[in-house]
Amino acid sequence: MAEIKNNWQVIEDGLPAMKSESFNLSRTYYRYMSEEAFDYIMKGSFKFNNPANWWDPFESLMVKGDYSALGYEQPATYVACFSRLANSEAHWKMYKRTLRETCIRVEFDMKNFIGAFYWGKAFNSQPHLYIGDVSYLDGRSILTIGKTSKYHKQAVPFPFKEKDYVDLLLLKRKSFKWEEEARIVVLSDEPQMDALYLSFDPSMAKSFIKSIQIEPNKNDYSYKRLYKKYKEWWDSLDDPLFYSYPFYCTKSSLYDEREPIVFKK
Repeated sequence: MAEIKNNWQVIEDGLPAMKSESFNLSRTYYRYMSEEAFDYIMKGSFKFNNPANWWDPFESLMVKGDYSALGYEQPATYVACFSRLANSEAHWKMYKRTLRETCIRVEFDMKNFIGAFYWGKAFNSQPHLYIGDVSYLDGRSILTIGKTSKYHKQAVPFPFKEKDYVDLLLLKRKSFKWEEEARIVVLSDEPQMDALYLSFDPSMAKSFIKSIQIEPNKNDYSYKRLYKKYKEWWDSLDDPLFYSYPFYCTKSSLYDEREPIVFKK
């Protein structure tokens, strides 16, 4: 099995944030979330989850791993997932936990999003942030990472460092390749919690939210309620010093009725 390794680059000198060489900060990424999760963003807070609590056992393998033989002391680990897919039926269904819940899709300017945390001084010398696209492997390859025998080539380098740990957190099974996923990983020397909330100046949301989209199966009344809620919030924010996106909120047209296809010979 080939060695798994990203080339990591500093996003900006003096800041504890890095991106993988292949990750394009200028490219648009999307995050699907509940209305409740978006309420945190409206208040100037973003939630990063402990991947040990994810329901897929393959997802939690790396964060639950034993690294003692490598001499690596595992930090507190938090992850947020994004996608390159703008209007994905599978994502709408996956992130809608209950029928009564409302799902929101937010379009992010990733460079300004990361910058918002530093502008608000959410980071000190302890937490480190990494951002990169997910790599997809078959399940068997993931299960054999780190094993050494005549059948398995060691996939992790030694000495094992923080960047090598993040490389493992960006692995996922090939069956999820359709997600076109990217992840932000936050590492901290503080005790591990179920979630980490990083704060930013709420007005900075105008610099990194390019659009908001409401799930396709909401009725017009629900859409108008949410549109009003988000427009009033947007208008209440001060404009950031360097850039502000215009307010843009729509309802997904994924399930709109289509004209019948007229087939011709």
